[in-house]
Amino acid sequence: MTRLINFPDGLTSASAPVVSAGTQEDFNINNNQVAPYALLAIDAAEYKSAFIDFEISRYNGSFEFRQSGSAIMSYDGTDWVLNIGNYQGDDIIQDTITSLEHVVLSVATLAGVGTLSHTSGNMATVHFGKMRTIITRISAI
Repeated sequence: MTRLINFPDGLTSASAPVVSAGTQEDFNINNNQVAPYALLAIDAAEYKSAFIDFEISRYNGSFEFRQSGSAIMSYDGTDWVLNIGNYQGDDIIQDTITSLEHVVLSVATLAGVGTLSHTSGNMATVHFGKMRTIITRISAI
C-alpha cells in the first residue's frame, strides 16, 4: 500500500514516506511527578512526525483508571507540537492536575529533538502507572 502525505502548507509528497513502527513501547508513569519527566524523544533530523496510539493506566490499590486515545507529535520546522485526541475511558490526560489520577503530557524542543514528558497526580504510596504505545514515526526525506 502506498501512502502519500498532504501537508498543511499544500505540499503533497511525491513518494511514500519511510515508516518506522510496529512494536509496542511501554513507559512508566511515575506517581506524584511534579516536574516534567521524559518518556520518549524524537529527533527532527530523522523524523518529522509521529502518530501515537496509547493506553494509559493508573492504579493505587483501591482505584483503577484507564484511558486510550491517539496523539500526534509533529515538527513545524522550529518546535515539536503535540496534539492529543480520540479519547475513550477515564479522563486521565488533562491540561492541569486537579485530581489524583490526572496526567499532563507535554513536549519540549531542544536542538530539534522533541521530548514527550509527563507530570502526574499523587495516587498514594501504592501505585502502578503505565503508558503503552504503538508509535509510527515518519522519516524525514
